[in-house]
Amino acid sequence: MRRRSPTSVPVEPMEKGTGKNQNTRICFLASLSVFFWMLLLYFHFVVLGGSTVNESFNLQAGRVYSKVKPTLVTNDLQRDSQSTESTPIPVAPAKNNQINEAEKYPFMRALRTVENKSDPCGGKYIYVHDLPSRFNEDMLKECRSLSRWTNMCKFTTNAGLGPPLENAEGVFGDTGWYATNQFAVDRPEWSIMGGKDHFLVAGRITWDFRRLSEEESDWGNKLLFLPAAKNMSMLVVESSPWNANDFGIPYPTYFHPAKDADVFIWQERMRRLKREFLFSFAGAPRPDNPKSIRGQIIDQCRSSKVGKLLECDFGESKCHSPSSIMHMFQRSLFCLQPQGDSYTRRSAFDSMLAGCIPVFFHPGSAYTQYTWHLPKDYTRYSVFIPEDDIRKRNVSIEETLGRITPEQVKKMREEVISLIPSLIYADPRSKLGIFRDAFDVSVQAVIDKVTKLRKDIIEGHTDDNFIEENSWKYALLEEGQREVGAHEWDPFFSKPKDGNGDSVDTSAEAAKNSSPLLRLTSILCIASTSSSSSSSTTTYIVQLNPQGVTSSSFASKPSWHLSFLQQTMSSEEDASSRLLYSYHSAMEGFAAQLSELELESLKMLPDVISIRPDHRLQIHTTYSYKFLGLSLSASREGAWYKSAFGRGTIIGVLDTGVWPESPSFNDRGMPAVPKKWRGICQEGQNFNSSNCNRKLIGARFFTKGHRVATYTPDGGREYVSPRDSHGHGTHTSSTAGGATVPMASVLGNAAGVAQGMAPGAHIAVYKVCWLNGCYSSDILAAMDVAIRDGVDILSLSLGGFPIPLFDDNIAIGSFRAVEHGILVVCAAGNNGPIQSSVANEAPWITTIGASTLDRRFPGIVQMGNGKYLYGESLYPGNHLKRAGKELELVYVTSENSGSEYCFKGSLPRAKVRGKIVVCDRGVNGRAEKGEVVKEAGGAAMILANTVINQEENSIDVHVLPATLIGFKESVRLKAYINSTRRPTARIVFGGTVIGKSRAPAVAQFSARGPSYSNPSILKPDVIAPGVNIIAAWPQNLGPTGLPEDSRRVNFTIMSGTSMACPHGSGIAALIRSAHPKWSPAAIKSAVMTTAEVVDHSGKPIMDGDKPAGVFAIGAGHVNPERAIDPGLIYDIRPEDYVMHLCTLGYTKSEILTITHRNVSCREVLKMNRGFSLNYPSISVIFKHGTRSKMIKRRVTNVGSPNSIYKVEVMAPKEVNVRVKPQRLIFTHINQSLSYKVWFTSRKRTEKGKMSFAQGQLTWVNSNNSFNRVKSPFSVTWK
Repeated sequence: MRRRSPTSVPVEPMEKGTGKNQNTRICFLASLSVFFWMLLLYFHFVVLGGSTVNESFNLQAGRVYSKVKPTLVTNDLQRDSQSTESTPIPVAPAKNNQINEAEKYPFMRALRTVENKSDPCGGKYIYVHDLPSRFNEDMLKECRSLSRWTNMCKFTTNAGLGPPLENAEGVFGDTGWYATNQFAVDRPEWSIMGGKDHFLVAGRITWDFRRLSEEESDWGNKLLFLPAAKNMSMLVVESSPWNANDFGIPYPTYFHPAKDADVFIWQERMRRLKREFLFSFAGAPRPDNPKSIRGQIIDQCRSSKVGKLLECDFGESKCHSPSSIMHMFQRSLFCLQPQGDSYTRRSAFDSMLAGCIPVFFHPGSAYTQYTWHLPKDYTRYSVFIPEDDIRKRNVSIEETLGRITPEQVKKMREEVISLIPSLIYADPRSKLGIFRDAFDVSVQAVIDKVTKLRKDIIEGHTDDNFIEENSWKYALLEEGQREVGAHEWDPFFSKPKDGNGDSVDTSAEAAKNSSPLLRLTSILCIASTSSSSSSSTTTYIVQLNPQGVTSSSFASKPSWHLSFLQQTMSSEEDASSRLLYSYHSAMEGFAAQLSELELESLKMLPDVISIRPDHRLQIHTTYSYKFLGLSLSASREGAWYKSAFGRGTIIGVLDTGVWPESPSFNDRGMPAVPKKWRGICQEGQNFNSSNCNRKLIGARFFTKGHRVATYTPDGGREYVSPRDSHGHGTHTSSTAGGATVPMASVLGNAAGVAQGMAPGAHIAVYKVCWLNGCYSSDILAAMDVAIRDGVDILSLSLGGFPIPLFDDNIAIGSFRAVEHGILVVCAAGNNGPIQSSVANEAPWITTIGASTLDRRFPGIVQMGNGKYLYGESLYPGNHLKRAGKELELVYVTSENSGSEYCFKGSLPRAKVRGKIVVCDRGVNGRAEKGEVVKEAGGAAMILANTVINQEENSIDVHVLPATLIGFKESVRLKAYINSTRRPTARIVFGGTVIGKSRAPAVAQFSARGPSYSNPSILKPDVIAPGVNIIAAWPQNLGPTGLPEDSRRVNFTIMSGTSMACPHGSGIAALIRSAHPKWSPAAIKSAVMTTAEVVDHSGKPIMDGDKPAGVFAIGAGHVNPERAIDPGLIYDIRPEDYVMHLCTLGYTKSEILTITHRNVSCREVLKMNRGFSLNYPSISVIFKHGTRSKMIKRRVTNVGSPNSIYKVEVMAPKEVNVRVKPQRLIFTHINQSLSYKVWFTSRKRTEKGKMSFAQGQLTWVNSNNSFNRVKSPFSVTWK
C-alpha cells in the first residue's frame, strides 16, 4: 500500500460562517448548468438518434475500475435508456399476456443476458457516454478562485483525496488518511456507472441544485427542478426529504484505505480504545437561528463532568484540526450530532469512523437520507433525542445517555464499528477485497433500483399513489411495501411553502457556505442489471447441531440439510437449487443462497446454532531445504533419512490448484498410494484422471461459492478443474512435497536441485481459490472432503484477518480436522509489521510467519556521481556480473496520474523512452510496474521501496532489466536525481550469492502478534522461509504471472507467508512419517520447542534493525533436524481446547459453534480448577492490578527412556519467574510429568498503557545437549 512522507497540512474548519455571494461564482455555476443541459439535450436528440456502438465495459457488482475513455450508447441497448417523461414505457395491460407483452420492452434483451450462464458478465454490461475533458479541466485550472474561503487546489491532489495527513499525534492510522474536502466526492469509478436511466454524481448537497427563488443572483441553480431531471438520479452528500430524484451518500471522511487490512486494523483499534467521556460535541452556536439547539447543547456540555466540548468560534484552533476532532471522538462513547447549516454535518461520519455512537436530534440528519448505508433500525447504532426536548429543556443529555446499559452501549458501539467500511471511500488507486466501501454500496443500490423499476414495468406495477413530498417515507419502507401513511416524524418534515422555512433556509445557507467545486461525472446508461436472485440472495454458511433433534427424521444428512431450506423458501422454488454444499466432517451444516427474509426465518428453526455470511479470503525451492539443514548426509542420521523423506504421509494443499506436468510432481521412485487414501482425481477442463500419479495422488476443485458470488470463473483465464491457472498452488504444493528436480533455475539464476521439504510425501490438491479469491464456503467444503479422503496434513496458504473464532470458518473446520488426527498448518498473513495482524490464530492451528534466506541476487545501481546503491534482481538470468549500459535516469512525479508508482498509462513515452525509470513500490504489482515501463519505451527500471516497505527485498523476474532497492537507498537515489540536470545510472547484475548475509531474519510483511481473539496464546507459532522462494510454476504463465509475459519456465520466485506455510507443512510431514502415532499437537510441539532464536551466525534473529520479539517469531525459526527428535513434547487433547475456550469466557453457544461440543463451562472448570492449556509457548497477562500468575504445563518424554531434564530460565527484569520442580526425571518413554511456573510482576501498571516483556524457559537434557526443549513466554501489562 502507498505511504507518503508526512506532510503538515493546514486543514479547513469543520464549519464555516455565512458569507456574501460572489458574482463570479454564480456565473460559474450558471455556466456549468447551461453546459450540462446543452450536453443532455444533444445526447437525447442527436446521439440517440442514430450513432453506432463504440465500446462496452464490464460492470462487476462490487468494485469497478476502468481507465478507458467513456463512449456512446447505441442500438438496442441504447434504446433502453429512452424512458423519459416525453417517451413513457407502456405498462403491460393484462397478467395473462404478461410474458408476451414483456418481450416488447426494449430492455428485455438486456435482462435476458442475465440468464446466459455461458457469459460470466451477463447482466453486468454498461455503456458510457463521453464528456469533454475540458469539462473538469477548466474547473481545475481555476481551482484557486472557486471558493472565497477555501483553496480548493490542494484538495484535487491524490486522485481527489487531498494531501496526506500527518499522524504526529497518533490519532490516525499509519496509512490512508488525507485532508479530504467534504464537498470533493469524486471517484473515477463513478464515471462508468449508471442509475435509473441516467445519473449524476455531484459531490455537494442537494440544495445547491434546488434554488427556490427566481432571482438569478441567489445561490445555486434549479437543475433538479427542470423537467428532464425528473427521471435522473442525483447522488449527493445530503438529499432532500421531499424529492424522489436525489439520494444521500456519506460525506467523505479523512480515511481512504488502500486494502482490507487498513480497515480491519482501524476497526480493531477503535474497539480497544478507552473512552473517558460519556459524550462530546464539536461545533459553534447559531445565535442568528432561533430554531437551532446548538446553544442548549453547548450549555449542557459545559455543565457536565462527563462531557467534552470543542467550541469552534472562540479562537480554539484545535476545533479546526482533524486530529483534534478525531482524538475527541475516539475518547467519547457518544457524539452529539445536531443539525448544522443543513440537516447533516460531516462530523456525523467522522464520529462513526472513530467508533463513537452518534446522537441525532432530527431524523433527517441520517435516518431518512442514508438508508443505503445505515440500518433502518436506527436504535442499533445511534440514539435519537427529539430536538424539541432539548429546545424546551425537557431532557438532560447526560441523564438520557447514562441510562443506557453498558451491555447495550457495547452492542451499539460494535454496530457502529462494523458500519465503518460502508461509510468510507477507499483509495481509488487501489482495490479492497472483502469490504464494500460507500461507493460499492451506492452502486449496488442503484443497480437494485433499476432492476426493480424494470420488473415493475414488466409486471404492470404502477405507483399511481406515489406522493413525491413523502419521499422520505418511501425510503423507510421494508421490502415489498409500497404504501405510506401517517408517521411519527411527520412534524419534522412539514415542507415550507414560501422558501423561508427553517430546514430549507438553513440548507440554502449551507449551499452558500460550501465550496463550489462541482463534480459532474459522465451521463451513463445501465444496459442490464443483476438478476433478482443474484441481487437479493447472499451465500450463507449454516451450522447445525450435530446431535440435532430433527436429524433422526431423515435418511441422510443432505436430506436433513435440504429440509431447512424447504421450510424457509417458497414452495414454488426448488430448494436444491439454492443448496451449494452439505458439510459432514469439517462441520455439520450446509452452504446456501438465502434472501434476508429467508435468513431471518432460518434463524428461528430448531437445531440452527449459527449462520455466517460467506467471506472471500485471499492467498497470502532450490535452496531453502539446504538452508534449513536438510541434506543427504552420509551418516544417515538426518531428518530426511529418519522420516524416509516423508513417505507414507499425505499433504492436502488448499490453494489455486496444480500444474500436474511440472517435474516437481513426477512420481519416479515414489511408493504406492497409501491404502487409507479415499480421494479421487476429479476430471475437468484440461484435466483428467491420468494427471494424477503416486506423487500427486488426488485433485479436486470447489467453485460453487465462488460461482454464485459477485464474480464467476472466467473461462478464458480460469480452468474449471483442478488445473492451476495462477501458479500460487503449484508453487506451494511443490514447496511442501515436491519431487527432486536436478538443474532447476529461474532463467539461469539460483541454479541447483529443487526439492520440497518432504520429497517423499504424497500430495493431494484441493482447488478453492479462483480469480477473485477464495470463498469460505468452498474452503470449508474442501476441508470437509479432505478429512474423509484421509489426508494427514492440511496446508492452507490463505486467510483473511483475525476474527473471533466462532466467526472463523477455517478455525471451525480445523478443529474437526484435529479431532480426526490431522495437523492443520496455515499462513500467518502478510499484514505485518502491524501489531495484532496475525491471522489463523486458533490454538489448534499451526501458524507460520515468514523469514528470509541468506541467498541474494545482487543488482547494484551505479549512479552517475560514482556512488553505488545495493539492490537485488533476478534479471538478466545467467549473465553473471554483466554491467548494463549507463543510461539517463528519470523519476516522473509531475503528471498527477500516479506516474511515480508507474501506473498503467501514467508514463509519457517522450519522458521515459530509452531511460532507466524509477518507480515507487506500492499500490500496483511490482512486476506490473516493469511491464508499464517497458510498454512506455523505458529501457530499465529501478523499483524503490517506500517508507512502508523499508528494506524488505521481495524480488521478481522482471520483463526488462530491473532491480529493487531499499528505502534508505531510494532516499539517496532521489537526492541524486534532484541534484543534477541529467542524472544517469547503470545496473550491475551479480548473479546468485549464498552465505554472505545474516539470516534468517523476520520478513517485514510477516503478520505480528499478539493474537487478536486469544492473547493468552502466543502467535505466530514459528517462522519459516518465505522471502524469494523458488518453486514449481505452470507452463501457461510467464515467471512474472503477467498476461503480457511470453517467457516460459518450470520454476519462479515468490514471497509471502504463503511460501512459509508449505515449509511448515513439509516439515510436519517429515515428523509425522517418523512418528506416525503422534497427535497433531505433539507434531506442533516438536516444531515449536526446537525452533531457533538465533541466526546462522549465532546472533539474535533480527526484525528490521532490532532483535526480533516473540510477537514476530513466536517460538523461533523452524529447525527440522532438531524437530525430528525433540526429546519432550507438549501434548493437547481436543477436549483440552474446549476447556481453554471456557477459561476465556466463551459462551456455551459459541463453544458449540466452534467445536460442535455441547458443554457446561461451569461444570468443566469446576472439575479442572487451575486449568492451563498445555501449549508449548506461554503468554502471561497482568491486568486489573494482578501481580502474580501461575501456569501449569505437562511434558511427555519421547526421547531416551532414562532422561533427566533441568530447567533454565531467561526472565526479563520486570518479572520474577519461579519453576517447580526444577528437575524432571523420566524412567521410560511416553512418561508424562508436570511442572508449574509462577510469574510475579515487579512493575506497576499504568492505567490505559499497555507494555510487554519476554523471556524463555528451557528444559535441557543432562545426558544429551541436543535435546533443549524451549518455551518462549510473553508478559503483557494492561
